Amino acid sequence: MSVAGVKEIVPASDAALSRPLESYTGDQVTFDQNKRVIVFEPESLYELSRFHWQRVFHMDSGIRI
Repeated sequence: MSVAGVKEIVPASDAALSRPLESYTGDQVTFDQNKRVIVFEPESLYELSRFHWQRVFHMDSGIRI
């Protein structure tokens, strides 16, 4: 199970890409313009293991599509 702090929820068409557009392939290239993207607070994504919480990874600006 994972938990994270939500920074904002934005329309998919307004979301910033996390890497160059050319690097996306297959189903990643297209997306539904009516969907929304959740942007997480930096350093707020944690994974709950059986015995402890662990930060999944460090990001300066949150997760984006």
